[in-house]
Amino acid sequence: MKIDFALAFYRNMRGMSQTRLAKVSGVTSSAISMLEARGRNPSLETAMKLAKALDVTLDQLAGMAPPQSTGDLRSENLQLKQRLKKIQALSA
Repeated sequence: MKIDFALAFYRNMRGMSQTRLAKVSGVTSSAISMLEARGRNPSLETAMKLAKALDVTLDQLAGMAPPQSTGDLRSENLQLKQRLKKIQALSA
């Protein structure tokens, strides 16, 4: 299962750096870099960790299913921004 394009696509769609994805997923940043740049095939365990961190299915990560709509991501970003404002208001 080659995930190079889809991995970079979903990571960028979520505004995540390779370092941030590494922290969230538990996969090393060097492994993520190799997967994106060299098209390496990840283990099932690694693919599952990345899919979970990116909130996509394994089919989407493998490029076998259509991506989520950008509208869904915009809505998600808006909700996160609203939550952040509430948290900041509590600490003020």
